[in-house]
Amino acid sequence: MQEHGFPGLSSHRARHDIFRKKIATLIEDFRASKPGVPVSLLLFLQTWLKDHLLKTDKLYSAYLNARGVR
Repeated sequence: MQEHGFPGLSSHRARHDIFRKKIATLIEDFRASKPGVPVSLLLFLQTWLKDHLLKTDKLYSAYLNARGVR
C-alpha cells in the first residue's frame, strides 16, 4: 500500500490497530475466565473479516488494478 501510494493507508492501518486491540481484549477476557469469550471472538472475527475483506480490502485492490498493478 505504501509502495503504491494508496491514499487510504492510514485509515487501513487504524482499522488493523483496532482489530489488534479488540483481539488483545478478548485474550485478556479469556485468560480471566470471563464467560462467552469464544462466542464473542467468533462473532467478532466473522463480522470483521467479512467487512474488511469484502469492503476495505476491495478498495485497495481496485486502487491497484486501476494503476495496472498485478
